[in-house]
Amino acid sequence: MKCTVEAVQTKRQMNDFVKLPWKIYKGNACYVPDMESGVRDWFDPKHNPGLQHSEVAPFVAYDEKGEPVGRIVGIINHKANEIWNGSCVRFGWIEFVDDTEVSAALLKAVEDWGRSKGMDSIQGPLGISDFDKEGMLVEDFDKMGSAITIYNPPYYPEHMAQHGFGKEVDWVQVKINIPEEVPARFARVQKLVEEMKRRGVRPYLVIDEGGAIVEEPIGGVKGHYAMIGVLEKGMGNLRISARSNGGHSSMPKKNSPIARLASFVRDVEKHDPMIVEFEPEVAAMFKTLAPYGPFAY
Repeated sequence: MKCTVEAVQTKRQMNDFVKLPWKIYKGNACYVPDMESGVRDWFDPKHNPGLQHSEVAPFVAYDEKGEPVGRIVGIINHKANEIWNGSCVRFGWIEFVDDTEVSAALLKAVEDWGRSKGMDSIQGPLGISDFDKEGMLVEDFDKMGSAITIYNPPYYPEHMAQHGFGKEVDWVQVKINIPEEVPARFARVQKLVEEMKRRGVRPYLVIDEGGAIVEEPIGGVKGHYAMIGVLEKGMGNLRISARSNGGHSSMPKKNSPIARLASFVRDVEKHDPMIVEFEPEVAAMFKTLAPYGPFAY
C-alpha cells in the first residue's frame, strides 16, 4: 500500500492520531483502549513532566484516499541518553494496519527524524519513562489486555522482524485471580478486625517482623526471653558520577574525576550519614529487661 507519513501539526492530524486504534482494534474484545484525554495530555508539558528533558515527534501515515492507516511517535530522552552514554531515538505509540509498507514508512519517519537530531540508533516500543507503555505483545493475543500494558495484533512483531528489529528482552505479564469468596483464614481476621472496631480498640503498634525466643538477649541478662521484632531495616543505593572534559593520560589535570570520587568516599567515611536514634520501642525493651540484669536498676 502506498502511503504518506505526515508530522502531526494540526488538530485534524492529532485527532487522526488519537482515534486510529478504534480502526485497528474494531471488534477485538481483548483490546483495552487508552483514554483519549490521556493520550492528548501526554503531549502537553503541563501534564507530562517527562517533556522537560525529552523531545517528541508524532507522525500519522495516510493511504492514497487520505485515510489514516498508522501512527508512531519519535522520542529522544536526553536524560536517558546522558546516563547510558548513547544517542538513541525511541519509537512508541505505534499502531498500523497489516501492511509492511505502512509499518516500514512509520519507522523510517522516526529514523530520519532521529538522525536529523544526531541520533545513531533506534529502540522501541518505549515511552519517555517506565511509566509509559512499552514493549510489544508476542503471544497470548487471545487474553484480555489491561489499561497499563500494550496490546497489539499478532502481525505487529512479525512486521518488526521483517524490518530487521530484534527482541532484546522478554517481559512476563502475570494475572492473579481473586477468589469470589474470602478464604476462611482471611475471613477470621476480618471478623477479628470488625470486633475490635466495634469495641473501640485501636492498635498502638502493628508488628510484622515476627519474633523469637532468645537466650541472653543482652550481655549479662541471663535466661530466655520472647523478643518481638518491631523495627524495619532499610537500605539504599547511591550512584555518584564525576565528569571532566577529557585530556591526555600523560598530562592529567588536577582534581580529576577519580580524585573527586575518592574525596567523596573519604568524606562519607569521616562524616557518617547514618542518623543514630534511640527509638521509644528500644527504650521500652531496655526498661523491661533492666530488672533482670546484674547491674543496679
